[in-house]
Amino acid sequence: MQLFECLQSIPDPRKKRGIRHPFQPVLKFVLLGFTCRLVAIEHMVSFFKPIWGQLKVALGFNRPEPPDPTTIRRMLNGLKPEQLQQAFEQWVSELIGNQTLMASVDGKAMRNVKGENGLALMLVNVFAHDLKLALAEYAIKAREGEPTVLREALAQLFKQYPGLKILVGDAAFAGRELNEEIISLGRDYIAQIKENQPKMKKLLEEWFQNKIPSEVPAAVEVKKKPEKNDGSCGLTVI
Repeated sequence: MQLFECLQSIPDPRKKRGIRHPFQPVLKFVLLGFTCRLVAIEHMVSFFKPIWGQLKVALGFNRPEPPDPTTIRRMLNGLKPEQLQQAFEQWVSELIGNQTLMASVDGKAMRNVKGENGLALMLVNVFAHDLKLALAEYAIKAREGEPTVLREALAQLFKQYPGLKILVGDAAFAGRELNEEIISLGRDYIAQIKENQPKMKKLLEEWFQNKIPSEVPAAVEVKKKPEKNDGSCGLTVI
């Protein structure tokens, strides 16, 4: 299924009276602008206007001029982010099918996008490195933490991507409630612990050291990786 086909599931938020430009073509217009690395709606209109004769039929428009930036912005303001997220996830999940995946989870600040409080909008990002693709993003609301947002989205995330088997995160995602939920849903997790969590790091090092036998076979060599600039280190058994 093509991405444009998935967008058909999003209903037009406008009232029927006074509509000049169809809804789905406007979504395609904005998506094409983002693909061209245009962020501002005004820049999209200016960029596409000289080639409008070539674009309008392909996108589904029937007017001689592209829609006004104010019209586009008003239309987008009526959309629910969850609708766009669902359409995008449907498209990606059908592309990758049941392919086995491992994804990293991390909090991200959106550049040039501010929330109602005037601060940068924060998201939990789920990124599949092998595909070089963000599988999902979840907004962090006021007084919510990254682990809470991810835990509430886990069931839908794994349902949408059945091949997603392992989540990798830093110490912020090492909480018991989150990881118990991941295990209960039949998946696994990897938590990265660095120097900014000294107590947890020390406990883990002692636990792994105790698990390694004092006398190992000659064919097995135990090495402790030196600490890097970011303070991370690890144990390697060869």
